[in-house]
Amino acid sequence: YCEVRKHGTAEDIAKLPPPTVRNKRRGEKLTGEKLLLEDDVVHDAGPVQFIYQDKAWCVPKSFQFPPKVNRLNGWRRWLQGAIHVDGTKKWRIKPYRTLRGIDLPSGELKTEFKISWKPIFTKMMEAPGL
Repeated sequence: YCEVRKHGTAEDIAKLPPPTVRNKRRGEKLTGEKLLLEDDVVHDAGPVQFIYQDKAWCVPKSFQFPPKVNRLNGWRRWLQGAIHVDGTKKWRIKPYRTLRGIDLPSGELKTEFKISWKPIFTKMMEAPGL
C-alpha cells in the first residue's frame, strides 16, 4: 500500500526500467552473479522457448523467484517481468502477473508463486490509485 502510493500508479511503475543491482565496491551494474555473457542482448522468452522435462516452458530451468525482494521491486516484476541470466544468455521473462501454475516447472516454484506472490500483488492490483 505505502510503496504504491509513494511511487505512483501501476501504470507509472510499469513504465519504469527493470531494477538493476550494483556492485557496491566497483559501482558496476549486475543482473545476478557476475558472468561472462555471450552478448549483451536481452532475448525475449517465448511461451515455448525452453524445452526440458519433456515439456515446453516459458521460463528457463534455472529460473527462481528472487529471495527477499522488497515490495517495489516485486511490483515491478509483477507488472514488467524480469531479466534472468541462464548460462551465457539474458532472457526477458514475461510479467509475473501473467504466469500460471502450469508455467512453472517445479512444485516448489508453484507453491512460492501461489503463496508469496499471487495473493499480495493481486490484492494490490485490485486497489488502483492507492
